[in-house]
This record gives sequence, structure tokens and C-alpha cells, in this order.
Amino acid sequence: MLRSIHHVAIAVRDIDKAIELYSKTLGLQVTDTIEQPDQKVKNVFMKLGDASVELIAGLGPDNPVDKFIERKGEGLYCLSIQVDDLDRTAMELEQKGMRIVDASPLPVRFLTPRETYGVMIELLGPDWSPGRRVSAKGSAAKPKATS
Repeated sequence: MLRSIHHVAIAVRDIDKAIELYSKTLGLQVTDTIEQPDQKVKNVFMKLGDASVELIAGLGPDNPVDKFIERKGEGLYCLSIQVDDLDRTAMELEQKGMRIVDASPLPVRFLTPRETYGVMIELLGPDWSPGRRVSAKGSAAKPKATS
């Protein structure tokens, strides 16, 4: 079922300032940068031990990250947990009464914050990686070169 924490996503307004803090002050290194225009978000992953920190910012007007920040402020966006089998885990959690949000065609499922004490939980399959993220229109998101 649940394997490990894969990454913690942090919603930020200014991703460049956030990268500077996490890299220069805390010493994390950027491992992946992905822009997803269809979803109107930019994701920057930074390795921290066996897990990662994901900085996520909105791209353009009317994006989900800015809406989140308007409601809750900058900070924890979601906790991403890698699972052994995404479909099976989702089915087992539904059988236990959890509401699962299917984000198809994205290879992830979500548990809503209303049921998880205010934290959105993202479930990732065993072979998920930032480079395998899929856009809302079904095409692979293109990872950008990291510096």
C-alpha cells in the first residue's frame, strides 16, 4: 500500500525567491524544473535525503496555485506519498470510506484535505517521477533543463 513520502509540495508566489532560499540558505539542489502550461503551474523539485521538496507556483492568470494561496496563504500545498500500486491503493482507501479524486490523465490520485486534517495527500505510483508527469491534454510535460 503506502511506501514512503516522495515529496512535500510548497505553494509559493515567487518561485525564483523560493529557489534562492531553499538552495542558497538551506543547501538544496534543483533536480527537476517543469512548466505545465495546460495546468498553469511551474514545479521545481529539490532533493532532500530520500525525499524531495517541490516548489510550485502559478503560471499566468487564473491558476490553481494562486487560488490556493488566496485561500490559505503560501505554504504546504500537498504531501505526496509513493504507493506500490496506485489503482489498488485507491480502491482499498475507497473501501475504507475515503473519497479519492482521480486526476486522469495524470498518473496520480488525491485524498481531499477535508478528510485528511487539512492536508491534500497526493498518491503516486511506484515508478512516478517528475519527468513522467502528464499534462491535462495527455501529452508529456516537458522537463526544463536545470542549472
